[in-house]
Amino acid sequence: MRGLSASLCIAVLLPGLSFSQRFVTNGSFEQPVIPANAFRQVDEDSVNGWDTSHPMGNFCNVGAANCRPIEYWRQVFLGVSAATGAGAQWAEINSSNYSMIYQPLCLRNGESFSYSFVHRGRDSATIPDVAQFRIGIPGSLPAGSEAPDTYSFPIVQVSTTNNGTVTSPPTGSGTINAPTAAGNGWVNYSGTYTYTGTTRVGNVGFVAVSTANGNISVGNLFDHWQMNFVTLYELISPTISNAEGTVIPGGSNTPANRPAIRITGNVTAPLTIRVSVVGGTATIGNDYSLSIPFQNGNTTTFHDFNIPVGVYGTSSPAVFLMPFSTSADNWPELDETIDFNVSLQTGTAVLANPETCGATPVSSLQYTILNDDIYTAANVTVSGKVYDTFGRPAYGVGLVLADTNGNLNFARSNVFGNFFFRDVVSGESYVLVAESRSSTYAPVFLEVGDSVSDIEVYPVNGAGASKNGKLPRPNNK
Repeated sequence: MRGLSASLCIAVLLPGLSFSQRFVTNGSFEQPVIPANAFRQVDEDSVNGWDTSHPMGNFCNVGAANCRPIEYWRQVFLGVSAATGAGAQWAEINSSNYSMIYQPLCLRNGESFSYSFVHRGRDSATIPDVAQFRIGIPGSLPAGSEAPDTYSFPIVQVSTTNNGTVTSPPTGSGTINAPTAAGNGWVNYSGTYTYTGTTRVGNVGFVAVSTANGNISVGNLFDHWQMNFVTLYELISPTISNAEGTVIPGGSNTPANRPAIRITGNVTAPLTIRVSVVGGTATIGNDYSLSIPFQNGNTTTFHDFNIPVGVYGTSSPAVFLMPFSTSADNWPELDETIDFNVSLQTGTAVLANPETCGATPVSSLQYTILNDDIYTAANVTVSGKVYDTFGRPAYGVGLVLADTNGNLNFARSNVFGNFFFRDVVSGESYVLVAESRSSTYAPVFLEVGDSVSDIEVYPVNGAGASKNGKLPRPNNK
């Protein structure tokens, strides 16, 4: 088996039907931009990526006035500057009332993910603001809030003053790293957590636990939230079909919707994903090749996609198209198929649906080459010669040509052993049966694309065997 030298195809983005988010979006609250040295109550519908459980009310001065608000700050409001490398804006967890600020993310049962964020107290250098990073909107929220979720997975609880003092070590589940100073009174918290719940789109985010001044809506500044999930990959579709294309014999047709893979995730080390030919009725190197343009005789049976480090599929899965072309000819024939599968060769990724959270991934693809040449029954003939057990032309042998619908055509060999069928419909499959008292003949299976005159039928107990069971195609096919 030969393989293509590993090469990277161009990735394009196709619109998703119901894309499952696997990234934190706008984790540093840099959009929308608010004035310097100020704060704003921003309608959640004006904030890319974020939602809040906050009750509806006439709160907002950015977006619709009647809103669920998210409170934005921009440096140096109240003397606060952003953490080093975290942009110029951040959020306070509670706007005007107790709430959770969150993003809906696709969570897979049993998977581990890493996280990090920065947190800062607001009003005190000795009494901390306390916040919790969690999965699931909690209960006991004020009237008018978004409904609580049926699932609840606290991840980590943190305690930080306004000068960056960590008054209590962070507590929670999974691996929790030691806090580190992030500059300007901010502290970076990070860790790794294994999700044990049902595969679902889950609400992941932050709630305030307490504040230094006792007012739950005043305090708990946070920013620069990041999460890293394993990359997901699959084939683009279970089935694809395209016309082979009709040009001069030996030409090439490269369909736009050819076999491809799609992925989503933050690739932190290079991946190699292989798509292999595993079956089908089409002949590699004759009907198609894994190349652009079509290469007659190229029997390479797989292609390796090398995926470099990067972020893929932030709004819909990234699609990598396979080098693939069909032989575009003017030869009438049956539709033909190619079966592909996909596998991970190197790196860390999971075969899973990157578009709909929890849906079955596409692990195999059948590509159909559709014949687009016109079949004509007029003057299409099937002929050949019958032999006896001594290898001599057999006279008077009865022959029946039957199609798949049970239609029969009859002939008898002449003194020279020749037989002839006229008005045979091309583009069909046939069984040729020879009958003789003195010899036994095996059925001959035919695919008729045009007139044929070189069929040789031998008895199974004679000098040879029936030849040309599948009719040859022109040399340029």
